[in-house]
Amino acid sequence: MKSASTFVIILGMHRSGTSCLTGCLQQAGVFLGEVIESAPHNKKGNREKKEIMSLNESVLEYSGGSWDSPPDKVIWNNEHELERERIMNVLFSKHQLCGFKDPRTVITLPFWQEKNIKYIASYRHPLLVAASLNARNNKISISDGLLLWKAYNTKLLSYWKKHQFPLLSFNVDKEKYLLDLEKSFGYLNIDKNRIKHINFFDTSLKNQKNTISHDIPEDVMFLYEKMNNIYRNQTNLRNNEA
Repeated sequence: MKSASTFVIILGMHRSGTSCLTGCLQQAGVFLGEVIESAPHNKKGNREKKEIMSLNESVLEYSGGSWDSPPDKVIWNNEHELERERIMNVLFSKHQLCGFKDPRTVITLPFWQEKNIKYIASYRHPLLVAASLNARNNKISISDGLLLWKAYNTKLLSYWKKHQFPLLSFNVDKEKYLLDLEKSFGYLNIDKNRIKHINFFDTSLKNQKNTISHDIPEDVMFLYEKMNNIYRNQTNLRNNEA
C-alpha cells in the first residue's frame, strides 16, 4: 500500500453506530470511495464498500466462519492479500485522508493491519444492538445477538488495549456525540473546524429505544461496563487537555 497521511479503519459491532460515525467522518473529509448510501435497514446507508465487504466475507469463509459465526482464528491466502493491496492502493492511495468501515473487520482485523493505520470505534448498549439485529433478521434471537455482541466487543477491546484509539458511544445525545467526535479529530489528523460541516447525525438512525426488556448475561454487562469506563476515561482526559 502506498503511504497516505492518514488511513482510518472504523471499527464496531453491527448495529452499534458505525454507519453514523463513518458518515460523519466522510463529511469531515475522510475519503471512502463509492459506498452504499441507502439501505432498507439503514436510513442513510451503511457507508460500506462492496469490495471490502466481499473480501471480508471471503476471509471469514476461508477461516471457517461468517459474520454471525466468528471463527476462532482468522486465516487468509495470497489471493486475499493481493485483493487487499489492490483495494487499498487503487482506491485510496491518491487521498491524504482516507479509510473504510465494515463491522466484519472487527473479526478480520489481523488481515488488515498494516503500518500507519489509525482506528476509531463505536459501541452501543448490548441489548439495543441485539434488538436491532433481531429486527433486521428475526432468525437472530435477542440471546444470540447478545452473544454476538460479546464476541465482537471482546475482540474490539483487545485491539483497544494495543492501540488506545478513540472509542465513541452511540448511546449519547447528538450534542455530546459531536463533541466527542470533534475531540477525536486531533488523533485522526482532521482539522477541528471540519466539525461544522457535519450534519449526518440524526436521532432517527437509532431505531431501537431503551424500552426493551430482556435478561443480559453478567459477562456481557461486565464487558459493557469496561467499555463505558474506557469511554468515560477518554472523555475526561480530552476535557483536561482542552
